[in-house]
Amino acid sequence: MKVLYLTQLATGASNYLKENTSGRSWVTSLGDIIKKDKDIQLAVCFFNNDAKDFKFHYEDITYYPIKDKLSTKFNKIKAKLFGTLWDSNLPDLLKVVDDYKPDIIQLFGTESGMGEIVGYTKVPIIIHIQGILNPYVSNWLPRGFKLNTILLYSSIYDLLLRRDLYSDYLLLKKMAKREEYIIKNSKYFFGRTDWDKRIIKLFNHNSEYFHCNEALRPIMSENKWEYTNNQTLRLVSVLNPFIYKGLDIVIETANLLKNKFNIKFEWAIIGMENDNKVVKIIERTKGMKFIDNSVNFKGQKLGSDLISELLESNLFIHPSHIENSPNSVCEAMLLGMPVIAGNVGGVASLIETGQSGICYNSQDPYDLASIISEKAFDRKALEILGENAHDVAAIRHDKSQIASVVKNTYEYILFKENKNNSAKTSKKESKINQ
Repeated sequence: MKVLYLTQLATGASNYLKENTSGRSWVTSLGDIIKKDKDIQLAVCFFNNDAKDFKFHYEDITYYPIKDKLSTKFNKIKAKLFGTLWDSNLPDLLKVVDDYKPDIIQLFGTESGMGEIVGYTKVPIIIHIQGILNPYVSNWLPRGFKLNTILLYSSIYDLLLRRDLYSDYLLLKKMAKREEYIIKNSKYFFGRTDWDKRIIKLFNHNSEYFHCNEALRPIMSENKWEYTNNQTLRLVSVLNPFIYKGLDIVIETANLLKNKFNIKFEWAIIGMENDNKVVKIIERTKGMKFIDNSVNFKGQKLGSDLISELLESNLFIHPSHIENSPNSVCEAMLLGMPVIAGNVGGVASLIETGQSGICYNSQDPYDLASIISEKAFDRKALEILGENAHDVAAIRHDKSQIASVVKNTYEYILFKENKNNSAKTSKKESKINQ
């Protein structure tokens, strides 16, 4: 069976191409599992504007780097100024399909132009849901924020170069419109939460949905969190630099912990720098500084550096206002950390509140602050939450189970498609013979 992955990054070949990226590690992990199956040949098609070869082979996988349609500097500037969707190259995608001749295509996410292949090939496609942009657009602005506030607090420089958050929002809306077409015109979907199942069925009630959990990075199962009796409570969050990720709740909660509850703490934010535009806009809007409220931005942390930050912390906090199943939460649970997360999107499918973690009202800093203050120094409660989280996550992210689900789904789809094609052929031949 020949399988073609369509994804935005080189995943397993990132080191080979000397790409420094922390994204899509779970796609790499899934590929590492699937390529071990002797019945499956795997190829990966991804966007890369620097690669010179049409294809190359690395660690038992065939890779097809394709350039996005606006790969030149002039076109990139033009795309930025006019908000053009640049992550697209349907002609080269079809060339890859023609060269590799896959039996099935697995498309990772509905966000990118890789999905534009839907409707242009007879090869069956199964979409592996990541986030879902349409609900993200609806929840993009935090409580109390308005688009004119974003514009008011954006720098002139960013506005002129279309690097401001408002331009990001407009681009997200265009991507969401493209996503809607991709979902409505597809048949098969891998998902993992009650929320993504409902959303997919809402857009496409004729679709077939298969539950498939994520394959996490091995390093997360090789380490185990233990309670550390820190004099200063250590909180940690792993967040991408998007305004809907809940930094507004972080600064409000931190201010309450410091000034209302008099708790001595440090809150580390992994994945952002303190000069990020989202950080600056939140500070200006709230009239507070993160550093004055014991919140420190640590930037990107990879591998052992990330593990160290997590293992040295007492609580993992995920404050996002919209999510499907954040891998940062899944990884923290697999480490055996006590997790507190906003009850949004698919998070409730990951955490049983009070058992394997705690969900709170994502719009309410008082709710989050009260939970933190209640659990902060309760060693027994934190250890129970962490142990339960680990047990749940170990079952959920079991590699052999995931491999079985993926392969069985491939075989089901191919059987069904072959059966349908045979029926169509027989019907056509019957009409000819009449």
